[in-house]
Formats: sequence, structure tokens, C-alpha cells
Amino acid sequence: MHLSLSPNAEKDIDSAAYWYHSQRKGLGAEFLSAVERLLTKIHAQPLLYPAFQHSSNRNLRCAIVRRFPYRIVFEIKKQQIIVLAVAHTSRKPDYWL
Repeated sequence: MHLSLSPNAEKDIDSAAYWYHSQRKGLGAEFLSAVERLLTKIHAQPLLYPAFQHSSNRNLRCAIVRRFPYRIVFEIKKQQIIVLAVAHTSRKPDYWL
């Protein structure tokens, strides 16, 4: 199965990493590392993660980033996993809908 990031997800990741780096040197890199580890797990076992509550007729799922208040929202389509958002769990968490 192929995993890809939407442009919005890439922007989410870059913005969050930049903000964390501005808070403490190296924290942005730690955030990126946590996201990368979770993306690797999602790629290996996408069905391990729960269906997203607003999924309607789409196969949307989400996974929580360890140590950071973010979730990765992704859609499974045939042989493809598309990461739609890396959303903060408190600040406008469903903005990407």
C-alpha cells in the first residue's frame, strides 16, 4: 500500500514543527520524528487505527501523535493511504473536514 501526504498535511507538519522549534531548539525535530514514526506505523498497519467519527461513507481513520497534541487523519482508498491532516487536537481539530 502506498502512503502519501496531501499538501494540507505537509503544511500542517511544517507549521507545527516551526512553532515547536520556536519554543525550544530541537523540539521541532522531536515533533517531526514522532510524526515520522507514526506515519511508518500507519503505513504498516492502517487498519489498526480507529475509524474517525465523522467518516460518513469514507474510510477515514485517525492516530494520535505520541507526546504531542496532534492527530494524523488519513483515508484508505484501495491500495493507497492518503494523509489528509495533521491536526491539533484542541485548536480547530476538525478544520480539514
